[in-house]
Amino acid sequence: MAKINLKEYFRQYQVYVIFAAFGLVFSVMAIVYLGGGSDKDPKVKVSEVSTGPLTAIIEAPGMIGSEKDKAIDASTSGEWQMAPDLNLAPGQRVHSGQYLGQVNDPALIEAYQKVKVEYEFALLDYKNKVDTLELNKKLYAQKAISKKDLDASKIDADKYRRQTLVDSDKKLKEVEAKMADTKVFAPFDGTLVELLVRPGERASSSKKVVRIADLSQLTAKLDVAEYDIAKVKVNQIVQLTDGFLGTRTVKAKVTEIESVAIEKNSVRRITVHCAIPLTSVPKDLLMVMDGSIRGEILIQSVDQATQILKTAVIVEGSDHYIFGIKDSKAVKHKITLGLEGKDTVQVLSGLAPAEKFISAGHLNLEDGQRVQVVDKLEGEEVYELF
Repeated sequence: MAKINLKEYFRQYQVYVIFAAFGLVFSVMAIVYLGGGSDKDPKVKVSEVSTGPLTAIIEAPGMIGSEKDKAIDASTSGEWQMAPDLNLAPGQRVHSGQYLGQVNDPALIEAYQKVKVEYEFALLDYKNKVDTLELNKKLYAQKAISKKDLDASKIDADKYRRQTLVDSDKKLKEVEAKMADTKVFAPFDGTLVELLVRPGERASSSKKVVRIADLSQLTAKLDVAEYDIAKVKVNQIVQLTDGFLGTRTVKAKVTEIESVAIEKNSVRRITVHCAIPLTSVPKDLLMVMDGSIRGEILIQSVDQATQILKTAVIVEGSDHYIFGIKDSKAVKHKITLGLEGKDTVQVLSGLAPAEKFISAGHLNLEDGQRVQVVDKLEGEEVYELF
């Protein structure tokens, strides 16, 4: 077998070897250039335009509460005592005028007992004077005493009644009125939602003791930006989440659009009232009132909409753009938007169904700039269309 002289071989064919080497280098560069960009190019995530149902919503913050909701004061200082027929746990139904408990003020109780005893003694003294008068009437009829003695007993009984007895009765009624103020009664039919002072704890005139609410009339009050308010109509469905609802969702209906506007963060906002059916609220959440909520007012729905993630849209004045991708380059498209959903927005023109677009990493891109497509960006929150 003949030996191959490598030096002689290279000398004869060096031109071809050099061309082959250059060809290999250019091939690698072409693969990098056409196959997704280099590591120095901006990293982007690419998604596909989707078609499916879309519901337009208006997101609005708000508060949840009851139209009838009252925390009751203690009129005096002392130990709070619950009514014996009430449990300590909130959630009990109460009726209007029902006795809920009272504040035991030692000084007031002592004053009441003293005035009551004084009144009972005065009443007993007056009864004795009336008995004496009746006896004197009989004696006078029998001519056992004079008319002067009879008149004296009348004057004595009447004077005692008008002065001592009336004065004692007035004092007793004043203390009884104060004692009555220490008692707490339900102001309307409702539910005991909160015990603000536990039995045995000290209450004061500046402290609320119990809270009653009519949970059959729950209302959400949402603040809607003025530029969105024209889209809101009475009877539209509202989904309420967060706050007292936790991770669950409760459906309500728009019942009123309040005309008084308020200024929040330089945006005029209108209050929208939403009635919440009691049956739709989880029972374990009924006791937590006046919580912050997030409302989603359902404006309009379509069965089939070409849509993209809202985060992919670039706003320039009144125009909207999105970056498509072609040959590892970002291609800027002007698009026309339609309904706006929670995470996605309808595209009326500018993109075709199944077309790919840059959904993340696009904020600083320029039209025609090379990009590197990755599955996920560092620190990116994952979004799913459906």
